[in-house]
Amino acid sequence: MKIAFITDIFPAIGSAFILDQITALNDLGHEIHIIADCSETGLKVHDKVRKYNLDLMTFYTAPPSNILTRIQGALQIMKKHVPKNKEILRFFNIAKYGKRSLGFTLFFRAEPFLKENFDIIHCHFGQNGLIYQFLKNFIYAPLIISFYGADYSSIRFAKSKAQYKNMFKNVDLVTAPSHYAVKKVINLGCPVNKIIRIPLGIDFSLYPFKERHYRANIPIRILTVTRFVEKKGLPYAMHAISEISKRYPVHFEIVGRGDPVYQHALQELARKLNIENIVAFSGPKTARELSLIYQQSHIFLMASHTASDGDEESQGVVLAEAQACGLPIVATRHNGFPESIIEGKSGFLAEEKNVSSLVEELEKLIRVSDKWPDMGRRGRQYVEDNFDINKIARKIESQYARLIRDTHRHKTSNDPART
Repeated sequence: MKIAFITDIFPAIGSAFILDQITALNDLGHEIHIIADCSETGLKVHDKVRKYNLDLMTFYTAPPSNILTRIQGALQIMKKHVPKNKEILRFFNIAKYGKRSLGFTLFFRAEPFLKENFDIIHCHFGQNGLIYQFLKNFIYAPLIISFYGADYSSIRFAKSKAQYKNMFKNVDLVTAPSHYAVKKVINLGCPVNKIIRIPLGIDFSLYPFKERHYRANIPIRILTVTRFVEKKGLPYAMHAISEISKRYPVHFEIVGRGDPVYQHALQELARKLNIENIVAFSGPKTARELSLIYQQSHIFLMASHTASDGDEESQGVVLAEAQACGLPIVATRHNGFPESIIEGKSGFLAEEKNVSSLVEELEKLIRVSDKWPDMGRRGRQYVEDNFDINKIARKIESQYARLIRDTHRHKTSNDPART
């Protein structure tokens, strides 16, 4: 199959799950083309981008910000493609496309699809589905939209509910990574018969298993892998670490990046709590670098909660990564997190925005340190059964094949030559 993967930023450290889908489908023999607005600059590039030469498979479609440059570019695209596909002249339909028609942006979004014929178009994140749903007007290929978190929960997307309902009419299939997320997308107006759960998977070759053991008087290494945004709950995690550090020797490592102002506020909080000597801000890491940090840690902590703007987590891919490496978990009872661990077996769940609950679950886990090896094995088996990217890629592949068959059958039944 020739598959178009649409996202906003590629490559992006924070969306490694999309990269894993791309490479797993590539390994199954499919031809993947990546359509994105831009790349994430100034950060380390994932090893797989180089290994699979994904930069050669990526087409950037963000329209130029300068209107004159944009018009000139659109005219060039028209000159090249209108003789072969006059359908794109419909982009001047202001009643249908509004500002995007007046702004000439659709020509840039459409260009990769004018150059190539795809069997499947797979949009990642609901907001990209809103942008690219227009493709259904001139391309006869199945369109899939995958939702991941903020795109169905944040207030800034609540205004898009009416637009989402219209998009759901055009789309052939919708996916979400957890049962919780599926319900949320249905509440946006997605028909039940158009949505399925497809979890986000991980590449186990990057996350070797290791049994965890605790030795007295050695600092317990607690790890969080996250972005510096409100929903990640880092202030609650830091308050919990402050309390735990009064009872046990601990070291808390935060891997990730985000708003520099927010990071500075977190560093100030560490100083205020007098834990700056046991908290390390390690910055973003590649998968291989992160794997080494997982190996050096004892406990994985994720204190996420619903943000003030409604933004929620998705499945919590890092929970699968940590369990794959054998780490016992303390996470909040948030979104798809309860579906991502075996509560009481591979980890414990605390209440959102509740420092006392986080402290209680961390202490409970520390007190049963003799069970860490068994918890690690349970967690590893659980993610192998449920979040193996190779199994998930085959599930995605089967959905692609079904949609292609259905589309071909529909096209054939509506072919005048056959009636």
